[in-house]
Amino acid sequence: MNQRKIIVFLSRLMLLSLPLYFILWSGVSLSPLQEAVSFQTEHVLSFAGLNVSRTNTRIEIRGEKPFAFFIDEDCTGWKSMLFLFALVFAVPGVKLKKRLFGLVLGLPLVWIVNLSRIITIVFIEQAHGAQLALFFHAYVWKAVLISAVLLIWFLWMKQKTIFRFLTKY
Repeated sequence: MNQRKIIVFLSRLMLLSLPLYFILWSGVSLSPLQEAVSFQTEHVLSFAGLNVSRTNTRIEIRGEKPFAFFIDEDCTGWKSMLFLFALVFAVPGVKLKKRLFGLVLGLPLVWIVNLSRIITIVFIEQAHGAQLALFFHAYVWKAVLISAVLLIWFLWMKQKTIFRFLTKY
């Protein structure tokens, strides 16, 4: 990649990051996303055998080790999805069809990784307590989510190579 392409990529990435600041500063409500995440979290945890109740975005785990938590705006994974969108659209010289293909596959994957993050943290809380769950929430899963977005983006950029490899075997 030459220097011009790098400058174009970084300029586009910065420009496409502006919606993040607009959403943060304007106070746009992300409650529909919060509701969707809390609804799905409730159902996955119930399916996994936990006694769960939900009121709006508040989820309560009942049983031996009861606790409750809220799905706030940062729990929705919206920043990770916006970051993937920005990465996909920042790459110069890519057709719209390929970009849309990347988002159609990539955004649901980010959603699933984020939902897995919440579910895992609940199980860590149940098994090992709040201190370890908070550590995983604050450090481990943030790194995992960032890595997942970068991996999805990298695989999207290399999709021709990957498809050729998969169809060869």
